[in-house]
This record gives sequence, C-alpha cells and structure tokens, in this order.
Amino acid sequence: MRRGRAAGTSGAGARRELPTCARDLRLVRDGDSDPGGSAEGLPHRFDAAIRGDDVATRVAVASGVVFFFVGPVKFLSHAWELRHFRIFGLPWPAAMEILAGVFETVGGSLLVLRRLVPPSAVVLAVTMVVAIVTSGIGHGDVIPSLTLAPALLVAMLVLLDRARR
Repeated sequence: MRRGRAAGTSGAGARRELPTCARDLRLVRDGDSDPGGSAEGLPHRFDAAIRGDDVATRVAVASGVVFFFVGPVKFLSHAWELRHFRIFGLPWPAAMEILAGVFETVGGSLLVLRRLVPPSAVVLAVTMVVAIVTSGIGHGDVIPSLTLAPALLVAMLVLLDRARR
C-alpha cells in the first residue's frame, strides 16, 4: 500500500493522495480541472453551473427555503404526520416520515447553499412524486400534494436540467 504524500511537497499543484483498499482517491480542489475525465470533479462542476445561472440560483434558493421549513414539520408534528403516512399506505410509515423530514431539511439546506444540487434535487424530486401519488392522487389531498408538491417537482427538474448545461 502506498502512503499518501503531504499536500504541497511536490509543488504548488500537488494533490494529496489517500490510500484505500479499493483504490487511491485523488482529492480535487475547488477550481481544479480533472484531466483524467473521471467523475470526481462532477459535484463541483454542477454546483458551479447552478451558481453561475441566475435562474437556477433563484429556483434553488426559493425551493430550498420551502423544503427547509417543511421538513422539520415532520418532527414537530410527529403524531399528526405519522397518522397521515399510515393513512396513505406507505410501507414503514414511521421510518418514511423521518426520512422525508431529513431529506427535506438537509436537501433544502443544500439547495440554499447550492451544494450537491443534482443529488439533492433527485432525492427531493422522488419525495415529491411520492407525495403527489400517495397523498394527492391516492387520497385527494389538494393542498399541498396537488399544489405545492408539483411546483417543487418542477423546480427540481429545472435544477437538474440547468445543472447539465
């Protein structure tokens, strides 16, 4: 096994190498190009695309704020939310409620910070699809499942599209 070299020992552009049992991983610094074409630089590239796009920035921050404030409701009104998750017929309703709250709170925070936008948008889009199908279509709950949830789903799809550009 190779030992990692300390950052800065081989010039200004040196990268620290961390040995692992799977392979050696390179840490790509913000702003560094990835000449090998690997996926290591993708989160930084996608996040930079969002930060450089005014529309994507507004969508990310606005939807992130909504998710950030909606997520904790799953914890603050636990009994009420859990009852609804059971009515909707979701498997493991207690776990699903907590996961949804964590996904919405953490995902919303990441969107506001414009960090890890594509993975956050994918997880939150799936969460909105589940809300639309189970609560909105399945039980006729118009607000928020057939109003806010579709709007947030569209926002997540816009972010995913803008991140690809």
